[in-house]
Amino acid sequence: KDEKDVSALLERAYCYQVLGAYENALEDYNKVISLDPNNYDGYFGKFSLLLEYGMNTEAAEVLAQAGAIEGDRPGDQYNKAKLHYYQGNFDTAIVELEESYLNGFAEANFYIGEIYREKKEYQKAAYYYEMFITEGMLPGPYVYNQLGYCFIKLGDYSKAITYLEKGIAMNHLGAKKALMKNEIIAYEGLGEFETAFEKMQEYIALYPDDAEALRENTFLKTRIISNESNEDEER
Repeated sequence: KDEKDVSALLERAYCYQVLGAYENALEDYNKVISLDPNNYDGYFGKFSLLLEYGMNTEAAEVLAQAGAIEGDRPGDQYNKAKLHYYQGNFDTAIVELEESYLNGFAEANFYIGEIYREKKEYQKAAYYYEMFITEGMLPGPYVYNQLGYCFIKLGDYSKAITYLEKGIAMNHLGAKKALMKNEIIAYEGLGEFETAFEKMQEYIALYPDDAEALRENTFLKTRIISNESNEDEER
């Protein structure tokens, strides 16, 4: 009803992004930036969209535009912390994020978790991701994927699957590929190769051009045949 409603445009842009409608999402994010040049969410949304489609240079340019926004309110400080995180300036970002959390921005836990995951400190990363959920923030598929990934690295495959299944159920096109791939890895970690193979067939049906997955599919076939042979020998 109101093409200048920035909040509605942001939500619609995100919906288009989830549905894989790149052009529509980009148009709405650009409208937000045009209508409200000081709105960080427009830049961050456009950044994530471009990154999702492998347009890394363009995504970096969007962050540079966001860096020109001025302001010293707590919300501005939190957004600057997110900006520094996206730019890979982790040492600065983590200090700012911890301060933002103390100022009431519980969402900062997610980004602190991301930094620890990048540093390969998976136990700490999982702690902050779970804090993000515990404090009432609405978890998206990426949170569940990152938790699943951390618990795979920690060897807790069952817990990883619990989180990955929640993420897959959200049916987010941008996150589904990584979630499904990590779920297969988790089942392999449990030694449940038949289940992993079944999951792989679903994955390949959706992503037939993934050469790595096709190689892994061959490996899973050999494991299943090997297991069946061992069972026959035991009989």
